[in-house]
Amino acid sequence: MCIDETTLFSNRDHFSISLKKGGGSRVFEHHSHFQYEFFYILSGHITFEIAGKHFTACEGTIFFLNMAEDHCVYHVSPECTRYVCLISESLLADAVKNPRLHSIFINKNMHIIPAYTFGSHRKSAVTLFFSELLREFEKQDDLWDTQAAVLLNGILLLLYRENKDLFTSCDSDRKRCVLLLYNYIAENLAGDLCLDVLSRVCSLSKYHMTRLFKEVTGSGLKEYIISVRVSEAKNLLCCTDLPITGICERVGFMDVNHFIRTFKKHTATTPFRYRKRLNSL
Repeated sequence: MCIDETTLFSNRDHFSISLKKGGGSRVFEHHSHFQYEFFYILSGHITFEIAGKHFTACEGTIFFLNMAEDHCVYHVSPECTRYVCLISESLLADAVKNPRLHSIFINKNMHIIPAYTFGSHRKSAVTLFFSELLREFEKQDDLWDTQAAVLLNGILLLLYRENKDLFTSCDSDRKRCVLLLYNYIAENLAGDLCLDVLSRVCSLSKYHMTRLFKEVTGSGLKEYIISVRVSEAKNLLCCTDLPITGICERVGFMDVNHFIRTFKKHTATTPFRYRKRLNSL
């Protein structure tokens, strides 16, 4: 069934783009998102801490973060201006049909951040794509969702022609399996996501499914599910007044004590203290 692209583009849970300026040290604590995130730096530089390593992007650099990938903005230069985009897997699958272009979001080498710095001859074109994408998102004129998909594909196509190595090849069956798992996990986060259930979703044995997922994404399947659940719990703690027990159920934990232990293991704090700290900011 075709996804209603207009509804998804208009829903900030599925897509957002913003232009941010300025910064400083320790701008954000460690966090993650329930969407893919990508940046384009117009000026200055920004340093991230990802998997315990620092990664610095300068003017003209575009780079991508996976869903639920824990990171923090370590430092942003005062003159830094950058576009920040978030897009859900369901919208990405509908907007970017070409599997090779889509692959930069799915394939993941845990030791390399997918990033590229455009030369001066390309920066103006990339900047125009992003500025037009932001304008479409803010104004939302007739058929803006169609134009937004065109612009997103244009950004990825330009990047592909500049550096094909970033778009790791992935055969259609392997990619299809990962996409099925991504979508099923996102749509059933509160439900049973045991390996027996997931293996039936993609019609593979548990062994082959977990091995394929690891090879394609760079992340273990069980670890990915936990990171997505913790990421969504953070969002609910931040953006809703749901009690801890309600959030526990919404993100698929059957026992609140197990939820608190898991949350603390991944964030170094409890859900209650995490929310309290956010409310004090």
